[in-house]
Amino acid sequence: MKVARLVAVASLIMLLFLAQAKVVDAFGSYHPIESTHGEITKEALKDQGFSSDAIEYIEDFNTNQDWAEYWDETKYKPEHHFDRLPGKSHADAFKDGVRYVRAEIDKAKEHLKKCDTTGAIAAIGRALHAVQDFFAHSNYVDL
Repeated sequence: MKVARLVAVASLIMLLFLAQAKVVDAFGSYHPIESTHGEITKEALKDQGFSSDAIEYIEDFNTNQDWAEYWDETKYKPEHHFDRLPGKSHADAFKDGVRYVRAEIDKAKEHLKKCDTTGAIAAIGRALHAVQDFFAHSNYVDL
């Protein structure tokens, strides 16, 4: 089953990156128009052999993370983007982001147990978004 494989691969990749990462400085989010999430997601999933329909579906949930929170500020959560708000330490912002990614992976697994592929794909898209933001919104690449 491709969705189960995606959950396994995405979970492993995300956990490996986050387990090896040092605490990093978090920066702010970008306007969704400047986002490259869709391109990153399409390329990564295409390389894994996913169909264009599956890629588009996962990409929609991935990019919606920025759109939904940009247009409705009440929905914004810094942990969805590895952002650090004033008054929060880098370490705490990082830990919040890691907790969020792990929670989305757990949600994907729970949805799969219920044969809810839509819910699983949505959780995967959101988790991938946060992991992509980790690299884009932090100084990780400089370390």
